[in-house]
Amino acid sequence: AEHDALLESLWKAWLADDMPWIERLADRWGALCRTPERTRAWATRLQNLMDPNPDGDWHERWMESDRYRLPLLPTLVAAGEHDEVIRLAIDSPHWHEQRHAIEALRAQGRRAEALRCIRASEPEERTTEAEQIADELLFESGLREQAWQDHALAAAADSSRVRWLTR
Repeated sequence: AEHDALLESLWKAWLADDMPWIERLADRWGALCRTPERTRAWATRLQNLMDPNPDGDWHERWMESDRYRLPLLPTLVAAGEHDEVIRLAIDSPHWHEQRHAIEALRAQGRRAEALRCIRASEPEERTTEAEQIADELLFESGLREQAWQDHALAAAADSSRVRWLTR
């Protein structure tokens, strides 16, 4: 009950956040739920919030939703709804959506497919986060040298260089 009240408070703060000071909170929504039951409940709630009219094509309603798309994808990933996330976001032109589909592919053990999705864009168009995930995917696949050659420098483009120390 206490955790549910905390989530409700965070939800209200996120909805009221016009600046967006806590925008990235949506990316963590599934993890914030902490239990499978609560995660599934929030995924259902977010799906229902996107359109009060349950008739019509779910994908079309999702594409038309502005606000609730952000927390829905990570919540569906946390709920284990990987196929749904892949279906909704794999073809998105926006990295902040597509990365959840890549995370879902990764969770299913489909690392090569996830890597192909990242590499579909030109290297100069990829975000540092995309390069980091590509680097991790290769590393997890035992392709350490290829990870170093193809993505390590771009993945370490942040100012801290902490990632360099962990190899």
